[in-house]
Amino acid sequence: MSRPLRFIAIIILIAGATFGAIKVVSKNTSSSSKVATKSPSTTAAGSSASKSKNVSTSKGVNASNASVTLPKEMTKALTPAVLAPGSNPSVLPGPILIADRSNNRLIVVNPQGSIVWEFPRPGDLAPGQTFNIPDDSFFTPDGKYIIATEEDDFVISVISIAKHKIIYRYGTPGQSGMGPNQLWNPDDAMMLPDGYIISPDIKNCRILLLHPGDPSPVHIYGLSTNACLHNPPLRFGSPNGAFPMTNGHYVVTEINGDWINEMGIDGTIYQSFHAPGILYPSDTNEVSPGVFLTADYSNPGTVEEFTSSGQVLWRYSPTGVDALNQPSLALPLPNGDVALNDDKNNRVIVVDPTTNKVVWQYGTGIAGNANGQLNNPDGIDLAPPFSLLVTKTPYIGQPQLSSLVQSSNTISAMPTAQSTSKLSVEASATLPAPTERSSVVATKNGLMNLGGLNASGTSTASTYSIDLITKSKSKTISVKFGPSTNLQIPSHDAAAAFLGNAAYLFGGGQASTIGTVEKLQAGAVSVTGNLPKPRSDLSLVQTQSTAYLVGGYNGSVLDPNVLSTTNGQTFNTVGQIVYPVRYGAAALFDGTMYIFGGESGGTVTTNIQAINLESGQSEIVGQLPVALQGASADVLNGKIYVIGGATTSGSMTSGIYQFDPTTAMVTVAGNLPTPLGFSGSSVYGDHIVIVGGETSPTSLSAKAYVLGAFATKKA
Repeated sequence: MSRPLRFIAIIILIAGATFGAIKVVSKNTSSSSKVATKSPSTTAAGSSASKSKNVSTSKGVNASNASVTLPKEMTKALTPAVLAPGSNPSVLPGPILIADRSNNRLIVVNPQGSIVWEFPRPGDLAPGQTFNIPDDSFFTPDGKYIIATEEDDFVISVISIAKHKIIYRYGTPGQSGMGPNQLWNPDDAMMLPDGYIISPDIKNCRILLLHPGDPSPVHIYGLSTNACLHNPPLRFGSPNGAFPMTNGHYVVTEINGDWINEMGIDGTIYQSFHAPGILYPSDTNEVSPGVFLTADYSNPGTVEEFTSSGQVLWRYSPTGVDALNQPSLALPLPNGDVALNDDKNNRVIVVDPTTNKVVWQYGTGIAGNANGQLNNPDGIDLAPPFSLLVTKTPYIGQPQLSSLVQSSNTISAMPTAQSTSKLSVEASATLPAPTERSSVVATKNGLMNLGGLNASGTSTASTYSIDLITKSKSKTISVKFGPSTNLQIPSHDAAAAFLGNAAYLFGGGQASTIGTVEKLQAGAVSVTGNLPKPRSDLSLVQTQSTAYLVGGYNGSVLDPNVLSTTNGQTFNTVGQIVYPVRYGAAALFDGTMYIFGGESGGTVTTNIQAINLESGQSEIVGQLPVALQGASADVLNGKIYVIGGATTSGSMTSGIYQFDPTTAMVTVAGNLPTPLGFSGSSVYGDHIVIVGGETSPTSLSAKAYVLGAFATKKA
C-alpha cells in the first residue's frame, strides 16, 4: 500500500519500546609508527601529494541541524583516556562512534580517548537476543538512536541510546536469504528523517527501502538475485553503500567493476563513474557537490578523494609499516581532516590531508578488547551534531512511495502479480504399481513412464504408456495405461527426452551411478550411447530437436555442466550452472532453462537458477518460498509451475507454485491431493500428468494425477 510520507511523523511501538518520530529540519603493523601532530611536514612515504584543506573537504560537513545535540548519555568518561602517542584531540569536533566488529560491540570514544558509551553492556540484550559482528553504524537524524548493520549475521538493528536496548530489527539472525525478513550481508543501513531505512543488501545484489513494522521491503532497487552485475537500476554489482548527497540523491557503491552511481530515491540513475585506481571501493560518500571520498578495502589499502570526471584530488596510500590494511570507510571532518577505520590494523585514525600524517589514533594496532584496543573496527560516525545523517538531514532524499513504480529506469520492490493460473486435479488413476523417481516423457502417441524405484526400493526396467481419454459429452478425463517393452538396464533418477521418432533415457542410478543412454523406438530398446560421465539425479528440458541435461551426480561429485544432444550419442557443453545441485526441477521458457531448488552437500536450496541456452550465461535469479528437492517443474499454457517436492526436513509438500520469469515472482498456484516428492511428470496437451512419487520418505504413491489450469483474477 502506498503511503504519502511528506509531513508525516511516524511513531512506532515495538516490543514495548517507543520508537519516536524523527524530526525533519527545513531546508597492520602500523602500531609501531608514531602519530604526528599537525605540522606542515612532508608527505608520508608511499602517499601521493598532500593537498590544501580548502580544496573541498571542509565544504561537505556542517552542523546545520542545530536542534540535535550530543546525547547526554555520551558526556561522561567511563574509562581512562588511551590514545596513540602524539594524538591531537582537537582534530575531532566531538566523540566518535566505532563499530568494534570482532569484539561484538559499539563504543563511543571522546577525542581524549575515553569510552563514553558502550553497547551492549551486561543486561542490555533481552534473553536469547544476540548482537554479533556489527560493522557500519550511524546515528539517526534525530540523534536518539544508532542503526547498526550486523552484516555477517544478516541483521539490521536500531538501538536506543538512552535505554541501551534494541528496539527494532530487520532480518533473521544467523540466517541469510532474500525472502521476507531476510538479508544476505546488509551494509551501511541508514535511517531517513521520515523513519524509513535504506540499506544495500550485498549478496542479494539489491538495495532495500524498509519501513519498521512491515515484514517485507516496501521497495527494492535492482533484481533480487545472487548473480550480481552492474546494470543499474535493473541490476547492481554487489552494492555496499548508499550515502545521501546534498542534492537529495544517493551515491551508491558497487564492488563489482568499481562502479559509483548517483541514484535518486525513485531509482533514477543520473550518472555512473569509477573511483580511479581503486580495486575494491567501499562506502563512497560525498564531500561536496561533484567530489567524493572512498576507501579501497585492499591490503595495502587506499583512501581517495576524487571527482565524478575521474580527477584524483587527494590520495592517501602509505606503504611499509604505515600501510593501511583493508580500510572500509572514510569520512570528512569539519576541519578538513579525514577520519577512517583501518580495519585489519585494528585502529581508527584521523589523517591530515595537508601533510598526509596521522594526527589522531585510537587502537594500538593489535587486536584485543582491553581499554584502548579494537578488534577489526568496521565502521565510524561522528557523534551528533556532527554525525553524517544529522548534517545531511536538510538534503536527504525521502521516498514518496507513489513515485516508486516500475518504469524504464526503476524496478518496483513488490511487482504487481500477473494473473495466476492455478492448477487443480481433473482426474486420477491407480498406477500398475507404486513407483517413484521414474522418468516420464511425452511422445507422439502419448506419455511413457520409464524405470523408477519400486516398493521394495529396487530399480526397475518396467515401462508403460499413459494415455488421457476425454469423454466427449461429460468432458471428463480417464487415464489408460498400456504395456511397453522393458528397458535393457533398470534405473531410477534418470532423465528422458523424445527426439525425432525415439524416446531416450539418460543415465540414472542403480546401486551406483550409470552413464548409459537407452533408445526406445518402434517397440525396440537398445543402448545407443553413453554420457561423457555417469550421471544420476539429473533433470532435463528439450526443444523439438535438442535435449538439455542439467544437474546431478557423477558418482563422486555434483556435475555443474549443462549438456546438449540431438541424438543421444554426441554431447556438447552449453555452460555451467552457478550452484551445482542434484534433484533440481528444470523447465524451459523462452530459450532459458530454469532450475528450481535441489540439494548440494546435504543442503536443500531455495535457489532459482537460470541458464541461457544460447549464450551459456547462468545466474541465480530468485528464491523459492521454501527449500525444495525432488520437485517437478513443467510449462503449461505459457506458465511455469513447480509442483511438490521434499523440504529440508525430508517431509513432502503438496504445494504448487507458479514462477514468473519476468519479475522473478513466485506465487501459490494450488495444491496436490497429497504431499508428493520425487515424482515423474510431463505435459500432455493442456494438462500436467504427475506419476507416482514419495508421499513420505518410506511410502510410495500408486497414483497418477492429471492437473489442469484455471485462471484467477489479477492480484
